[in-house]
Amino acid sequence: MDYSQKVEHNRKPIIEKDFMDLSESELKQFVFDAKTKYFYYTKDGVNVACGKEQDNGNGKFDIEMFTCKKLAEYGHEVFLLPENYAMDGNKNKKVHGDTVTDCRALELKHTPENLQGNYRKAKHQATDVFIHIQNDITKENALDQIKRVSEA
Repeated sequence: MDYSQKVEHNRKPIIEKDFMDLSESELKQFVFDAKTKYFYYTKDGVNVACGKEQDNGNGKFDIEMFTCKKLAEYGHEVFLLPENYAMDGNKNKKVHGDTVTDCRALELKHTPENLQGNYRKAKHQATDVFIHIQNDITKENALDQIKRVSEA
């Protein structure tokens, strides 16, 4: 199979539900499928879905790769999923995380501000959330903002 066929294969619908609506067995299947049924190439220690680099609007791929590379440098196993990994039969995109990291779904967020809004959205997309804060904010302030969202 050539590269363009691998890219097309990685865009086929996978799940009919949003990620957080999956049962425990469906969650395990989602992770297993993400790691075994798709075509990846390795870049900077990250398993990147073929075609993912084509979805670089506003530098999204570059930003996601920056974070994934850091995770890989710390010893995490990272699979950066295709952009349209989860779609239903009508080709409607289903909500899911950006990666499977250490056998768990991970949503990546990058923000210079609005930490609460980004976290609020991300916690409905995957089991784990990684937020890259792009401005000067103390750890205590960041944790306080996240805690307020979690308690709401």
